[in-house]
Amino acid sequence: MRALALLVAGSLLGCSGLPRAGSDAGASDAGTKSDATSLSPEAGGAVQGLNCGKDPQTGVQLCLGVSPCPTSQVDPDVFPECGFRIEGGKYDLVCLCDNQLCPIGPVTRCADIGTLLASQSVLSICAQANDGRCVPAR
Repeated sequence: MRALALLVAGSLLGCSGLPRAGSDAGASDAGTKSDATSLSPEAGGAVQGLNCGKDPQTGVQLCLGVSPCPTSQVDPDVFPECGFRIEGGKYDLVCLCDNQLCPIGPVTRCADIGTLLASQSVLSICAQANDGRCVPAR
């Protein structure tokens, strides 16, 4: 019965338009100078999303990484439905949880990406929906 539940869950995740594992998703090279790179808009203009995909149900686009930190990306196998939401000059690291966007935490440097993800799970991030800390996906 458990195997059936895992198969169904895996099938549902596979239907998402969000990016899946591939290329260099999940890579984290702590030895590069980009770890100290600031993600503030003043740090070098517009941030571009890397390995982006759009959720077909909500239309929300999430990216596994951002241009200032090409080697620090969200691993979609560990954090499915999670990534950077980039809107104008603003970008947030979030998870899509039952049509809500829940924050993973503030990211101001490339090194923050790995630190935040290492200290959390999708379950703990999505549990914020019960506390009213998430916003409707749009």
